[in-house]
Amino acid sequence: MVVAVFIITLAYLRDEEVPWDGDLRRPIFLQQQQDVSAPSRMKAMLTAAAKVSTSDPAVISPWTEDIAKVGALLDRHGPVLDNLRDLLEEKKEEWEPRSLLWKIDNFAADPAWSAVMSLKDAECAYLSRSGHEEPAFLSACDLLVLANLIEQIDAWPNFMDRALELQEHGTQSLARLLSLTQLDDEKLRHLQEDEFKPWAPTVEHLVAAMDGFYVFERKLLFGPDGDDPPIPLWYLPARSGSRIFFKPNTTLRLFAGSFRELKNEAGRTAFSRASQIESRLLSRGLEGGANRSGEDYFVARIRAYASLLDRSALARTRHGLVIALFGVRRYVQRERHLPATLDDLVPRYLPVVPLDSFSGEALRYDAKRGLIWSVGMNFKDDGGRVTEIPMSDSDEPTVEIGIATAKAGK
Repeated sequence: MVVAVFIITLAYLRDEEVPWDGDLRRPIFLQQQQDVSAPSRMKAMLTAAAKVSTSDPAVISPWTEDIAKVGALLDRHGPVLDNLRDLLEEKKEEWEPRSLLWKIDNFAADPAWSAVMSLKDAECAYLSRSGHEEPAFLSACDLLVLANLIEQIDAWPNFMDRALELQEHGTQSLARLLSLTQLDDEKLRHLQEDEFKPWAPTVEHLVAAMDGFYVFERKLLFGPDGDDPPIPLWYLPARSGSRIFFKPNTTLRLFAGSFRELKNEAGRTAFSRASQIESRLLSRGLEGGANRSGEDYFVARIRAYASLLDRSALARTRHGLVIALFGVRRYVQRERHLPATLDDLVPRYLPVVPLDSFSGEALRYDAKRGLIWSVGMNFKDDGGRVTEIPMSDSDEPTVEIGIATAKAGK
């Protein structure tokens, strides 16, 4: 009996060896530039944005609110937009994603980001409604440029969340602008190829970010490495509860295996993924065990990372929908009628028909109804679903070609 108790106790007290994770951890980064101004510029932008009233009708409905009120809103909060434009003009070196300066403050968690995106939407609406179409398109693309930059900063997981939100707002504004546009083919071609296409969300950035997220979770378990700044106390929930039932090395092994799997699955079409993470999450901790608290902690933390695969696929699909919409609008401007299929856009207006990241097939298109859509997260084709804000339905993201285009096709 004594021996049995000893063996059981040992099983609960003994942790595994630290797992090998050389494929998830990168070489130590040596800070060459002490004064990186992009973090300071971002802080200034968010500080100014905190003064924006989210209850202002011009913030809530800039496309329908009195245009003079929208203009007044932009005048009052010009420093936010000025700082954003200056931020985009910083040199590449200022955006080094592994700079320690990104790790000191979690800028991505600032609630003022919603105000930044709302002001850019208001700027797009104001410029478009004032007859300045090209500047309106460029304003929307600013959000996509910023999204591309910050999705590469993996010091805090929130940066990927903000990148996806910026990308969503930017593509939604562009879809609205394209449904109304009167720009000619050449101007639309320039906007499509030079101002929009380069800023597509990429699988490569997501895969690279997973390494950073693993290092972040490792840091929560074991503390900062080297000269990394300390993590705020409110970010240290890892070892709450009974230490007997929390084995750091065993828990880290769960994270290492899951992040490897997420990296492997990131580039696959949604319906073809073979991820077993969700099934493992459902089974873990149901029967207790020597690492019960560690498994509970792992389950609570990994879900957000696992959801990034679908959220990134949705971002890439929205980008494809807008690319297809650019092609259709250009086709109509030159041909004076609607294309019968999206294949008619190739190769003059598009190199290939964009694929739906969820089905792996071409995006759906209905010339009679004037819609382009994706089967979305539920993989079910409902024939397109129009929403007041374009592509806001994740189960059926849809763009309208526009009334002006439909008339031109008759």
